[in-house]
Amino acid sequence: RSRTLLLTAFAVGLALSLPATAWAQGEDIGDGKKFFEREPFDKITCTKAFDEEVILVNPIAFPNRRVPTKHKAGEKLRVQPLDLDEQKEVPWTAIEKIDLFEQMVLEEANKLVAAAKLDEAFDYFSFLERNYKKMDGLPEAHQNYLYQCVVSSVKNMNYDEALGVAEELYSQNPKYRPTESSPPILDRIGFLAEKIIGDYIVKEDFRAAKTLLRRLETQYNAGGEPFVKNLRGKLTEV
Repeated sequence: RSRTLLLTAFAVGLALSLPATAWAQGEDIGDGKKFFEREPFDKITCTKAFDEEVILVNPIAFPNRRVPTKHKAGEKLRVQPLDLDEQKEVPWTAIEKIDLFEQMVLEEANKLVAAAKLDEAFDYFSFLERNYKKMDGLPEAHQNYLYQCVVSSVKNMNYDEALGVAEELYSQNPKYRPTESSPPILDRIGFLAEKIIGDYIVKEDFRAAKTLLRRLETQYNAGGEPFVKNLRGKLTEV
């Protein structure tokens, strides 16, 4: 009973002291700015016992910006709610989850990628790469973004652009596959090389064709790859 009274007192006291903006779920506090352009904040979601209320706070100084998973009995988290001068202590038992600012930015970036808004997503990933390069989940999300850029460029028949992005993806993760059954990214590079070099051959720009093939073969140690053998054979015929 004492624990219930304590948590109830905490909830009432906090609710009375916080402005409405700090409790608003999903309220736009960015004045029309892109999410990552907002002043950074973290989001605390309380448990069902506290009606799943949301508290927006200044970024919490967690070590390495990782939310701790273990807490001592009775331990509280000191936070600075937005628009308040004084700090508050929130019992860990009242907290359901904490969303860090960079995690929310990454979530927005992934939504943009899923909606095929790749140009908009570029700014989000650039921000994260500059400021939160070591955050969990960023490498995998960025690689998926790059792959979707490759797919989009191929659909638009912009093979030079697609090759550049595919090579950047390879540099980040040579073993990348969008699904377990997908071919490796080097196969995609080979497909693009055949498109580009094939066009060079049609235009009789054999020098450019041989230069690109030589670079790809050397850079990726791809002498045994089917695309290299195929293109080498075509170039010997001309």
